[in-house]
Amino acid sequence: MGVVWKGHHLSLDMPVAIKVVRALDLNDPLKHRERLRREAQMAARLNHPGIVRVLDFMEEGNQPCLVMELVEGSTLDAYLRTRGSFPERTALLMAFHLAGGLAAAHEAGILHRDIKPANILIANDGTLKISDLGLARPLADSSLTDHRNVMGTPLYMAPELFTRACEPDPRCDLYSLGVVLYQLMTGAAPFGGTTAQVIHGHLHLTPDMTKIPASSRHILARLLDKEPRLRIGSARELREMLRARVLEIDALARPGNPSRSGSQARIHGSDSRLIERLEKTLSSESIADGKTIVHTTGRERVLVGILLGALMAIGLVSWLLTR
Repeated sequence: MGVVWKGHHLSLDMPVAIKVVRALDLNDPLKHRERLRREAQMAARLNHPGIVRVLDFMEEGNQPCLVMELVEGSTLDAYLRTRGSFPERTALLMAFHLAGGLAAAHEAGILHRDIKPANILIANDGTLKISDLGLARPLADSSLTDHRNVMGTPLYMAPELFTRACEPDPRCDLYSLGVVLYQLMTGAAPFGGTTAQVIHGHLHLTPDMTKIPASSRHILARLLDKEPRLRIGSARELREMLRARVLEIDALARPGNPSRSGSQARIHGSDSRLIERLEKTLSSESIADGKTIVHTTGRERVLVGILLGALMAIGLVSWLLTR
């Protein structure tokens, strides 16, 4: 659809990404420009660490461009194609983080409509960011939606979008996130084959849950329910379900627990450094009872201990000198 350049913003003195999208409708360049401007305006309204920030909108030689924060790393799609599935806990943490970005978008009245691994960036520090609001639209405004065409990527689209049984709403994005979570845990989307076979699967087939850990199947089943009213209702509700499941895994993994989960044993068969970065970065989000957990290394804890000891010593000396 276009190209993203790495650049340097002279006024802000910072590296940026410049997105140049080719005209999807050569017969209507004004419509193309309006879509890109709308993406810039919607993204600029969102200020969330899980969504790529848009910094500017400009036109160069009648070619509209978006100026965005530069995310050094790769797409989730690239990682899945080269590394396969993730451990259960890591996959749940990733979905928890992505649901936070979706919650921010939905609560700002924005529907993404194209959640998929290619639109999810993994920064080098392990942060996940949702990108590409090109198909997004305000929930209360369908004026720029082409009702003649189905918008999105079939592999990740909710079934009601194919039948136009109802207007798109946040549950469509949650279905797409469910497909992504299924792929994170299994290495493949629930339905494959030709586009017709994929659409048939979304409309009529039940995903194979045998590869999903039994205690996480209820989350996937709710996300991938073909009936929107039976699906998880909001990204906030999904986050609570994911948080509860992560806490269950952590409780089972404690030393001395006879029912310790073996899910983390799979880390050694994957890219362990990537898993460690994701676990450390994503676990820093609010997981346990809404409180932030910050995972530190042994060396970091030693340095903090030394610093605290030095501060206490300085305080004691100062107290003695003032007596």
